Amino acid sequence: MKFTITREQFQEGLQAVAGSVPTKTTLPVLSNILVEATHDGVRLSGTDLDIAVSTTVPASVDQEGSITVPARKLAEIVRELPNASIRITASGEQRVTIECGRSKFRLLGLPKDEFPAFPAVKFDGGWKATAGTRTVPLTVWVSAMLLRNSKNCVARTIEYGIREFLISFS
Repeated sequence: MKFTITREQFQEGLQAVAGSVPTKTTLPVLSNILVEATHDGVRLSGTDLDIAVSTTVPASVDQEGSITVPARKLAEIVRELPNASIRITASGEQRVTIECGRSKFRLLGLPKDEFPAFPAVKFDGGWKATAGTRTVPLTVWVSAMLLRNSKNCVARTIEYGIREFLISFS
């Protein structure tokens, strides 16, 4: 796996996924982010087995592949890198090299096979709500509102129940 990505885009994707990665877990792979380089860009995924978050960010992919990388360490490294292109290379199933300018980091990851599979969810169709001049799918609007207001486990549980309800009627 080899790809080049801007620091801003990579950090934005990591921030979106980092909230779903637990700080303490009995399964080491859950503290990792799954990084998948495809022709569409780089897909970042994280889960704590209750919540699963996945996002795709644009990148220049030279070689497709995937690996899991320690989430907190990767986020810390990317946050401290200069505002330049980041080159990420995975050699084998566990070694990742991050290069940006004169900085070079090597991390040990875990194989993709150990990462839990995500359920397939289709967002075709559904209800739409108008917000100003934009039309937004209702599930996205409600999820954004609930996510902003969910501060504890009970609120998150309610949020995911509502989200599942909305998706089932989409």
